[in-house]
Amino acid sequence: MSIIIKQLMDVLEYIKNNYRGYDISEIRIKADRFVANKYNVNHRTIADAYRRRLKNKDGNDLGTQYFDRLLESWLSKGDQELKNIVLKHCKDSSDTNLVLNFFGIKNDNLIDKPRITGKQEPLKPRKPNNIPDYEELINLVIEVIAPRGGKKFPEEFLNNNEIHSIFEVELPGTFLQIDSLFKSIIASPKKLFKYEARNPAEAKYIYYSHGIGINKISIPQDNLILFKAVKNYEKYCRKIKEEAFGHVIEFTNDEHQADLLTQEIVKRLGLRGI
Repeated sequence: MSIIIKQLMDVLEYIKNNYRGYDISEIRIKADRFVANKYNVNHRTIADAYRRRLKNKDGNDLGTQYFDRLLESWLSKGDQELKNIVLKHCKDSSDTNLVLNFFGIKNDNLIDKPRITGKQEPLKPRKPNNIPDYEELINLVIEVIAPRGGKKFPEEFLNNNEIHSIFEVELPGTFLQIDSLFKSIIASPKKLFKYEARNPAEAKYIYYSHGIGINKISIPQDNLILFKAVKNYEKYCRKIKEEAFGHVIEFTNDEHQADLLTQEIVKRLGLRGI
């Protein structure tokens, strides 16, 4: 299901239930803010669903004025142009069903007709042919949980006023990983480079800080400062992952799919402490 269609239907639902006594543009703005609060996003993000995502018959952005006219015609006359425009932007059968159910129309095209035989068979839902557009969902979830991107380690997890002494570690600038058996050792995949840290927290500090092309990392001498930075980063990463999964599962209703999408979100945010 497309997140854009879901949000648009929420806007229309609010307008349908609350438009009496309001000017169309006024109730539309109220609906935008109500739905934005529901999804914890900026109200302009919601408005974009009909301003720029929906297109008229000429392929141009719908815009707020034309959208308001469609709303007024639908609410006062039962005009179906709004429904038809929204249907053209549906990504899959879930979107189409949602739109048609909202407008109170049965979607006969989404069920297989029974074969005409001596014994009728029950109607069977047709499987959707299109792959859901999860890209929109991924981007929306990232906008909600980390609008400025993932926090950077170590700079956003250190208090510079507490750091009185540091030392530097030379690195090869290639991919590194923590040894599976000895957690204080960080090494390249073929063990051509190996560094034995003072403790597992220092090894994690290097791993979380390192990136391809980075040849040197500054590390606090104070183990307590180092330990706190690592633990706070890992706590932050777990929190972001849990929030991402919670948002995704709400739309997919599929734990396996939600887990895969959550992993993609974590990857795009560059989070390692999980």
